[in-house]
Formats: sequence, structure tokens, C-alpha cells
Amino acid sequence: MPSDTILQASINTQTINTLITQELSDEIILAAQDADEDIQKIKSSLQEGKHRNKEKYFINDNSGLLMHISFHQNYLKEYICHKTIVIPHSLKKTALQQSHLPHMGINKTYFILKERFFWDGMYSDTVNYVTSCISCCQYKRKPHQKQAYGQTPIPTKLGDFISIDIVGPVRPNNYVPTALDHFSKHAELFPISNIQAPTIARKIIQYITTFGRLGMILSDLGKQFTANIFKQITSMTGIALHHTTRKNPKANGQSERINTSLKTTILSLTDHKVDFDFAVAVHKSYYNGTKHSSHGFIPDIVHFGRNLSLIFDTITAPIKTPLLTEEGYTNTLLLPFKHCNNK
Repeated sequence: MPSDTILQASINTQTINTLITQELSDEIILAAQDADEDIQKIKSSLQEGKHRNKEKYFINDNSGLLMHISFHQNYLKEYICHKTIVIPHSLKKTALQQSHLPHMGINKTYFILKERFFWDGMYSDTVNYVTSCISCCQYKRKPHQKQAYGQTPIPTKLGDFISIDIVGPVRPNNYVPTALDHFSKHAELFPISNIQAPTIARKIIQYITTFGRLGMILSDLGKQFTANIFKQITSMTGIALHHTTRKNPKANGQSERINTSLKTTILSLTDHKVDFDFAVAVHKSYYNGTKHSSHGFIPDIVHFGRNLSLIFDTITAPIKTPLLTEEGYTNTLLLPFKHCNNK
């Protein structure tokens, strides 16, 4: 069966119907802005050159959308101009639903919002929405004191080493092997129906053919990772294979933190009839597309040198991500990791 046919088969009609109501396109937002009296007043005053806060707002020439201008500091303490779409009152709930789709926490949800949208009181609305989310209350573990990671090598480049783990069963016969690059914090997720050693080994080969040969793989002592076929593959490809010990299980702690948030996403979305494979894809998109707490960068940017759209980004990006030169990539993305990959 062709791969596109498999994908179509795995995304059922109920999944599409559940998620289509959360779409925010330029056309949908523009129609809602046109129906909002407050926004129309701002637009009219801007067009007449009379708005007292014209340095904070402008009308996009291409889309006709009202935009908001703000300035924030990057890691170099340089002020960057940030342009976002003004969301009318009627679409606030939809924007919150879309940004909180994988049921991540307040910080990640707000990061998604503030990179795209603006309205007065957006942060407090985000806090109220996330803390009152029924699915989060049901499936997230109670807050606990963060434990330090176990001792692991400090990577100096992409592919130095990844840690792998298996999430599941989340639902009956549903598992997700995870592969985390410890340099970029980029996570690759593989929804599968069994966790036999040959299946896991094939996923590692798939990872290598996509992202290149690795220096080292770190895993726990699960039988899939200690099986002969797994050892043969890593030996054949020249990849060092290391296992956490029973005395030092925290060495794979970064993968285990992904597992917790991934379970919440899958359980919450499948409760609303979203397909399992698609729920995993949603989590992967949002996890890799939001700022990581350990180094303060978006994993997609570090891993690919550019920011990828989230799975439901149907708006026109207000700011185009500039292409990076070799010097720009080094200065902008790599130098900070000398200080942050210990975290």
C-alpha cells in the first residue's frame, strides 16, 4: 500500500471533524476582525492617521489584517521587532484551543500564542484556560519537584548521541518509541502496535537514514534494547550503545520527561475521537516547535536551521524566518550551547 494511502487510512473522518473547528486562517480571522467593533475603530483611525497608538498597530497590506507590534529581547539582549495578528474577542477561545491542542503546560501554550497572536490579557486568559482544562486535570500527574538528570555526556553537535525509550501501552496495543537528540532536544516519535525487538530496530534504522549515523545511543535495560538484533545493528553501523544502570536510571531522565507529556496528549486527544497516530503527530509538531526549557531554543530551529510551521498553522507568517549563513548559524545557534547543554 502506498505511504499516502496508509496516511489517509490512519486519519479517520472523526479526527478531521474534531480538529477542523480549530482552524484559524487569514480569511477566518479577517472576517471576525471585520465583525468586531473595537477592531474596526482601530482600523478606521489608522486609515485616517488619527490613532494615538499607531506605533503599536498597522494593517497588513497583503491580508488586510490588523497587526500588533511589540519589541522583545533575544538571548543577545538585542531588541527584536515582533509582529502578530490581533485576535478579536470571538476567536479567543479558538486560539486558546488550537494552542493548547496537545495539552502542554502554561508556558508552552502561551509561547505558541504570543508568537502568532495578540489580545489584551492574553497571558491571564492562557493561565485560566490551561489550569481549568478538564483533560489536563484528569491525566497530568500532580506537580512534583524536578529531579536533576543523571550524569550523561555533553553533546557538541547534532547526532552526538540520542536517548531512546518506549512509551506505552497508552491505549491497548499502542506504543510510541521516542528518540531524543541531546544536542538540539529534537524528538522523533514512532507510533507502533508492538514493541518486539525487530520492530524497534527498524525504527532506529529509519531514524539513521533520515538524520544520519549517530555517535551513541543511550537506553534503559529493556529487553528490546539488549536483544542481539539491536546490538548487531549498532555494531554494524559503528554506533556506541550504552545502557542506564539500575543504580543510575536518571541518566535517561530527559526521555522520560517527554514520555509524561506525550501520554497526556494521546489520552486527551483520543478521548475526543482523535486517531492515535495523529495524536502522536500533533505532540511531535508542538514539542519540537516550542521553546525548550533546557537551552531556551526551539528544537526545530537547532535541528534544521529553520522554524517549521506547527501542524495547524494555516495563517500567513507575519515574519519570514531569514535563511542562515554558515556564520549566522554558528553565531546565532551554536555558540549559546556551550553554556546551556549542561542544564
